Amino acid sequence: MASEDRADVEPRGQFNVTLEDLIATAVRAANLSESHQITNNELQNLIPEFSGSPEENVDQWFKRIDKVQDRRLEAPVLSTNERIRGLQTTPDSTTTTMMITEKKPNIYEIPVKLQLDEEGSSISVQAMLDTGSPISIIKAQYLPTYAYSTDLNNFNKDFYGVNGAKLNIVGIFDRKVFVNDRPMNIVFHVVADDTMSFPAILGRDFTSLPNIKVVLGDTLVVTYYDYANCDDQYENTELEEIMLIDCNVKEGDLNINPKLDYVTKSDVETRMLLEYDDDDDKFEFENESDLDENDHVEVCSEYSDNEDVSGGESEQETNENEYGE
Repeated sequence: MASEDRADVEPRGQFNVTLEDLIATAVRAANLSESHQITNNELQNLIPEFSGSPEENVDQWFKRIDKVQDRRLEAPVLSTNERIRGLQTTPDSTTTTMMITEKKPNIYEIPVKLQLDEEGSSISVQAMLDTGSPISIIKAQYLPTYAYSTDLNNFNKDFYGVNGAKLNIVGIFDRKVFVNDRPMNIVFHVVADDTMSFPAILGRDFTSLPNIKVVLGDTLVVTYYDYANCDDQYENTELEEIMLIDCNVKEGDLNINPKLDYVTKSDVETRMLLEYDDDDDKFEFENESDLDENDHVEVCSEYSDNEDVSGGESEQETNENEYGE
């Protein structure tokens, strides 16, 4: 900056400059260009050692600002008087720091409406989805006292927060609840106002409902299933799955005498499976007490004694011919 700009400094004693004033002016001067924002680290490096008169301190401070601005393209250049006028806009006795940020909606917040009475009066709140909470809770300040019951005898009151503190439950809201304008069968536990920062929390009692599916990721996706009026494309097939875990399934459902030799047992099993391939034909081999002394195999089935199931020979004759001595 040209030296003549420094000649504009007002005489000693005309203003009272504090370190906070200097910092505020530095931010104001350096940030006039949106594309050249001064950083916190640079501010720390700019803080001068206070010595000498206020005018000298201001001049020293502005020189340091210029060094930063010289490293930035299109940085604004202000005269000393313009900068001092900026200093005088800040009160001597107070320092105000204001950070203006855009409030972004939380992706895990869901609109919830609670019906307060039979006349249809209701309140709406933004509830945070919390899969770590087994129950849904709401602050008492959002509900009139008549809307919830304080009788907790039939409800579990032993819930604890992540810090081990017991949850202070003051009531139960057991009325109609709408999540995203859809009726849900959930109960809200009413808690003290200092329990949490959010108006309400939707817990696992909501996420575990059979008619919804919740997907958590960069966005929150809640899918609702209306089983009363749905077609096949909305069926939740996961509810219909049957899982066999650590289950030993024995094919054929055959009960063969363990005293028979391996070849005989295998042959009997193969023949019977081929012969009775209809699921409606129920059969089993009798236990060893029903076997005769020659290890003849007797078969019990739903066929009558007179029905021919072996190509003209009776079952007893077939077994004697195949396996008898």
